[in-house]
Amino acid sequence: MERSLVVSQAELFDSAFRIPHSTFHIPHSAFGFLSENAEFARACARAGIVFVSPPPDLRDLLGDKVAARNLAREAGVPILAGSDSPVLPGPGAHEVAGALSYPVIVKAALGGGGCSMRVVESADALAPERELAFPESVVEFFQGRLGQPHGGFPPEVQDRVLRGRPALTDRPGANLPPADLDAAREKASALLGCPATTRDALSYVLYPRVFPDLAAHERTYSDTSILPTPTFFFGPEPGAEIKLEIEEGKTLIVKLLAVGEPHADGKRTIFFELNGQPREVEVLDRSLASSVRETPKADPSDPDHRSARRSLVWSSAWRSHRATGYARVRSCSRSRP
Repeated sequence: MERSLVVSQAELFDSAFRIPHSTFHIPHSAFGFLSENAEFARACARAGIVFVSPPPDLRDLLGDKVAARNLAREAGVPILAGSDSPVLPGPGAHEVAGALSYPVIVKAALGGGGCSMRVVESADALAPERELAFPESVVEFFQGRLGQPHGGFPPEVQDRVLRGRPALTDRPGANLPPADLDAAREKASALLGCPATTRDALSYVLYPRVFPDLAAHERTYSDTSILPTPTFFFGPEPGAEIKLEIEEGKTLIVKLLAVGEPHADGKRTIFFELNGQPREVEVLDRSLASSVRETPKADPSDPDHRSARRSLVWSSAWRSHRATGYARVRSCSRSRP
C-alpha cells in the first residue's frame, strides 16, 4: 500500500532512511554527488535498502578520477592523454597543459557532480592572476549548494570563485524553509493561466527562475512535450508519420506532404494529413523578409493593451486549425499528475 510523507527540504535526506522499507522504493543515484558517494551506498546497505548503483568499493575507485584513470590503464582500457596525478593551479598546471597541447579539458580530480568539467583554450586562461567572471551556477556550485565533494573543494580555486562569499559547510537543504506547495501551485497557476498540477507546483519550487519561461512557452505553443525530440528541433520530415498523444487514448497521426512556395506576406502553405485526411494551413516562414506590414496584435499579458473586436470568420484555414486548437485547450486541462 502506498503512503505519502510530507517533509521539509531540510529533513528529506534524513527522513528517507526512516521510511518503512515496504513503502520505500528502490532508489537510484541518477547523477551528481550521490552517484559518486560511496558512504550513501553503504548507508543504504546498512538500512537494508537496495540501491541501484555499483558496489561502494568500486565507487571509491571511480569517484577519484586519478585512481579511475590508473584502474582503466591497468585493465587495458584505452584512455586519453592526461595528467597521472592531481594538478594544482600554478606553474605545474601550465607545464602539464603545455605538454598535452591546447585546448585541454580540466576536471576536478575528486569529481564535481557532473558540473566540473571545463575546456581551456589557451595558457592565459590558467594564469592564477587573471580575473575571471564566473556564472552564478558555477559560483553556487563552489559554495556547496549541490553538496560537498569528497575531500572538499580545492581551497585556492574555491576562494577565487567565491570572492568573499561564504561557503556552505552543511547539507545544502539544512537551512532551507519548508516548501509551500499550495503557494507554489497558486503562482504556477497564475503563470500558466490555468489550474496547475502537482508536477507544475514542484517544477516551480525546484526551478523558480526557469518555470516562468516554460509557462510562457506553453501559453504560446501549447504542450510541445508531446512532440518527438527530432521533430521539435528540426521539424517533420516529408512523408514521415508522427504520432501525437494529446490525451490518454487520443492520438493524432500527422504526415507532412509538402511545403508550398513562399507568398508575398512571408507565409507558406503546408500540406499535410491528419489521421488520413488531407489538410493545409498557412504558417509564417521567419527566415523570409516580408514586404507586407502586419498589424500589431495585443499582448494578453500587458494590461495596457486592448484588442480590437471582430467577427470570427469560418474558413477552411480555421477548420484545419481544429487539431491545434484542441491541443491548446488540452494544455489548460493538464490531466497529468
